[in-house]
Amino acid sequence: DAASGGRSADVGMEIGGGLLYEHRSVGVTLDARGRFLVLHQDSSRQEWGASFLLRIAPDAFGRGMSASLRPNWGQSQSGTDRLWRDKEDADALSPQHSSWQPEQIDAELAYGFAVSHDRGTLSPFARWRFGHSGAQTTGLGSRLKWQNGIHMELLGERLTAPAQPAEHRLGLQLRMNF
Repeated sequence: DAASGGRSADVGMEIGGGLLYEHRSVGVTLDARGRFLVLHQDSSRQEWGASFLLRIAPDAFGRGMSASLRPNWGQSQSGTDRLWRDKEDADALSPQHSSWQPEQIDAELAYGFAVSHDRGTLSPFARWRFGHSGAQTTGLGSRLKWQNGIHMELLGERLTAPAQPAEHRLGLQLRMNF
């Protein structure tokens, strides 16, 4: 016990699952996921999460309208690494309320256009994120995808939260597939 800094080993188990439905000819995807901490050394510890994604996809080249909506309840992504490492911070991973209102909702709307003699797709988009705490992120941007595997995204965002000054971000991402 002295070698571990006076901390005892934590024991726990998490289960999770999901369901994915795609209708490719229509371009609709529904992805539902859930997870639950079923066993922890501290029997009063609770952690869970659920999310689903509803997406309307453009054609195979990314042209046309796309839309997505993703509500999240609880801690939808596994936080067990932090849970076991920082036992005292585990309360931050647990849901703070038990209503049916989502902790967070992410939404995006985009439209893809052919560019440069059909060798690429330009997709302007708008993105929103609403948190249960009142925090909001609004973003506008554009993605450019070339058939040779080069992808570029430019995004401007405004983040607001209750009793906090607004924050503005500008990002540029470049990715190459080879």
